[in-house]
Amino acid sequence: AKIEQTARIVAKRVNAEFWSLSSLTGSNVEEFFKRIACVTYQTLIRQQLNSPNTSTDRVKTKTQLAVSLVPTNDYISKQTSKDNCCSTV
Repeated sequence: AKIEQTARIVAKRVNAEFWSLSSLTGSNVEEFFKRIACVTYQTLIRQQLNSPNTSTDRVKTKTQLAVSLVPTNDYISKQTSKDNCCSTV
């Protein structure tokens, strides 16, 4: 609890998001990586829109793009097989 509280303070100080994750339980791990993907994507799009090489028409229309993160069948099968990796049965 003390470590998490300190982490929250540091995150706020450096203007960063704080995420509490658990590799043991998997809590918030998937959501965290989705957030990383979205923030990275948004940053790249903003850079492209603000680039001097970008056409004026494209910047004026402010093309809106959406990303949908959907697990692939390969990912789902790997997750299913990992579900019991740490069990003590």
